[in-house]
Amino acid sequence: MNNLIKKSALNLAVASALTLGVATSALAATVGGAIAEINEGQIAWFETGIAIVAAVGQNDTVILSGTINNNMAAGWNLKVDSANSGILKRGLGGVGNQINYGSIKLVQTGGILGNGLTNPTTSDQDVSSGSTTFVTTTAATSATVGYAYDLQISWAADTALLEGSYTDAITVVLSTDA
Repeated sequence: MNNLIKKSALNLAVASALTLGVATSALAATVGGAIAEINEGQIAWFETGIAIVAAVGQNDTVILSGTINNNMAAGWNLKVDSANSGILKRGLGGVGNQINYGSIKLVQTGGILGNGLTNPTTSDQDVSSGSTTFVTTTAATSATVGYAYDLQISWAADTALLEGSYTDAITVVLSTDA
């Protein structure tokens, strides 16, 4: 009987060793997390005290400074609305009471534009219809971080201008490319 117990114990040991060697299991799971969408625009300041000299035109006068952070693969758009359709007006405007600037330029002053995106600072955009949109094109392979910019306007000299304040209401809206 002693041999039977030894033989059973030996069979059990061999069976256990075979089971451990052959019957292994692998567990797999996907790990990770999500990065939240970032599409933030901040306006540092609007220029409210432009020094206008009627006899002298203005070139690249900064009217607004801002910053963009965006991590969308499709990039971003910056829409600029002009309440007066590209005109600084005194009162209701008209001859001697308005400065036509007609276009607006976006100039990058700092930060990083996402890799793969086209920088929208290449040219002036016509705003005489009341709005224009600066667009990054193609697809981003990295985020736009701290992209600092100025919006600039220019106009010709006009000695017929009357004294007083000349204004336009500018609105900027940051959205993602779709």
